[in-house]
Amino acid sequence: MDRKMVGIVYRRELRDTLRDRRTLFLMLGLPLVLYPLLLIGTSQLVVLQYGRVVDQPPRVAVLDAPPDFGPFLDKVSGEGLAVEVRDTKDPLGALEAGEIEAWVDFDGAVEGTPPRAKVRFDGTNDRSTAARTRLVTLLRRYREKRVEENLEASGLDRTAVTPFDIAPVNVAGASARGGALFGKVLAILLVLMAVTFPFYPAIDAAAGEKERGTLETLLVTPVGRTELVMGKYLSILTVALVGSTLNLVAMAFTFSHFASLVNEANAQARELRGVQGDPDEVSIEGMVEKKEAVQFRVDGATILALLIVLVPLCALFSALALALSAFARTYKEGQYYLTPLIAAVLPLALVPVLPEFPLTWTLSIVPVANVCLLFREVLSSNWLPGHFVVVQLSTFAYAALALVWAQRLFRREEVLFRQPGTLAWRFWRASPDYGKLPRARHAFFLFVLVLLLMWFAGQEFQRANLVRGLVLSLLFLVLSPALATAALYRFDWKATFAFRVPSLRALAGAVVLGLGAFLLARQVLYWQSLAYPLPEGPAAAEELARLPLAWLVLIACVLAPLCEEALCRGFLLRGFSAGRGIWAGVVFSAACFALLHLSPHRFLFTFTLGLALGFAVHRSGSLATGILLHGISNGTALVVATNWPDLAEPRSSLPWWLLAAGLALAAAGVLLLALRGRARKQEEPAETGGVPNPDLSPRQEPQRFGSQDSGSRGSAGSK
Repeated sequence: MDRKMVGIVYRRELRDTLRDRRTLFLMLGLPLVLYPLLLIGTSQLVVLQYGRVVDQPPRVAVLDAPPDFGPFLDKVSGEGLAVEVRDTKDPLGALEAGEIEAWVDFDGAVEGTPPRAKVRFDGTNDRSTAARTRLVTLLRRYREKRVEENLEASGLDRTAVTPFDIAPVNVAGASARGGALFGKVLAILLVLMAVTFPFYPAIDAAAGEKERGTLETLLVTPVGRTELVMGKYLSILTVALVGSTLNLVAMAFTFSHFASLVNEANAQARELRGVQGDPDEVSIEGMVEKKEAVQFRVDGATILALLIVLVPLCALFSALALALSAFARTYKEGQYYLTPLIAAVLPLALVPVLPEFPLTWTLSIVPVANVCLLFREVLSSNWLPGHFVVVQLSTFAYAALALVWAQRLFRREEVLFRQPGTLAWRFWRASPDYGKLPRARHAFFLFVLVLLLMWFAGQEFQRANLVRGLVLSLLFLVLSPALATAALYRFDWKATFAFRVPSLRALAGAVVLGLGAFLLARQVLYWQSLAYPLPEGPAAAEELARLPLAWLVLIACVLAPLCEEALCRGFLLRGFSAGRGIWAGVVFSAACFALLHLSPHRFLFTFTLGLALGFAVHRSGSLATGILLHGISNGTALVVATNWPDLAEPRSSLPWWLLAAGLALAAAGVLLLALRGRARKQEEPAETGGVPNPDLSPRQEPQRFGSQDSGSRGSAGSK
């Protein structure tokens, strides 16, 4: 790689980026103008609203009150607990009409129970909720007064009813509490900024060049593709780092001022509740609570640590943004990719908000989530150096993979200069010569369709009746869409679904590999449970266990393998193999197979089986081996669950001899399937680079669903 060329491209891209007003506004205007305005506006609004609630006594009604309750209200009205009592015969109607905010009803005592004061309010109305808080405080004070009078009349001491007080003490300092409180929000905001900042410069660096017609000129210059990508990438990364740094500093100062606002709001809330006495303690029903203030002060060392964490995160999103921009034909199209990227990142960014999610060694390698958790730990002063190093290294590794992906995309002219695709609304009238085999886009859309059907319709079917729902789901939500799509596009059914008669050796290999794959997948599930404990078995498993054996075998060992293999090792394996190689198809089809089971806790178990199934179908060239292997695996699971239930649950590791047997069986199955001389490999597209029909030129092939392969520059069909 020529560093001089990289520097030339870098300076040119950075100069063009800084000319964009949108980029300058995101880098400078957003952190330096928007955050202070939000702080000032929010603080003034909060103070104003709290002042209104505290200063204006709530309008309430009192029904069947004891004789001394009215004088009690008059006495405490000067202590910040004033209420405006209104007479009404229909308190519910008055509440709905807005004439009162709440009312208290003193019910008579039932035999053996004390009287009860019911506070009725409208939980959808903020003023009514505030009135409820004021009334509850008043009633507690009134109850304390009655208790004191009763004790005095009986000649008893206060300790007779309150032998001791409860005093919870939060040992976390104010700074740690502030870091834990604001660190979660700050992490999410910084991740969103790290996604947004590099995106627009990346769109301009690739899609913008295409739109201006200057990308072709760059490609014919002496600058190589690697130098071109690195120069563009470094300029995008620079913008992302500068913008994220300014945002981090601005948000840190904003949140530090916001912490004082939270303390002020807590003080006003205490005033609203009518807390009296020691300003540092609150005593309610025998519980003494220390007033917990929060403090958010970010020193230079913390800022430096957060900036170090931001570097690999910005590097990751800069590479992803550049890769996505390579797909876009125009600047406008590139903007459409921002929403899916944020939608994919946001669930990972929300992990720190979830309860019981500390930063562990396993979570340290989860992309995006590891950085967000580390943000929270750093701000709470609760981080470990080992976690810090693992998060940095893993995020840099993901960034390197994304950058390699971007470089490969820039080397493919069929991606850079793809033709505009159109959606044919009369797609059901597919041309009979459209193609013999499905492509990756067909496999992807079919997978999404089946996943949505299983999520929305399949669960409803099974909730109504488990057995009937399973049968309907397998036949009409799994098998039927695959067959219908193949019929719609008039694909070659024999090649798409691998309808061939397997050899006896392949069938024997499928049986042996099925037994070994089940044991290995069971061990993988145990290793997964060490990091993420599995939940208790669902009630559906118990209902299935009560089925007659014949029905259970028919569903688990015949119907499920037939339908799922036709979809996953038939259509999806064929489609994902097109242009990407058979092993990419095996991995992608196994991932889809695991996702379609809608069980995240058993993803690795199902994915491991999917890899074995894909290998068997590939080496044998027949879907029958996959169906047989799938049936053997499910049958083994039934036998183990029936006779050795402790072994079926992954609460402990397999015995060493059983694990060794699983390895030996899997190796023997792989050997039987592999040692067949030349394997009966599947037909095109795996060997021809994914051309649907070699008899058709790219210009003759009609485009469907936004086709980007046919007719593009440098595609496999045009070489």
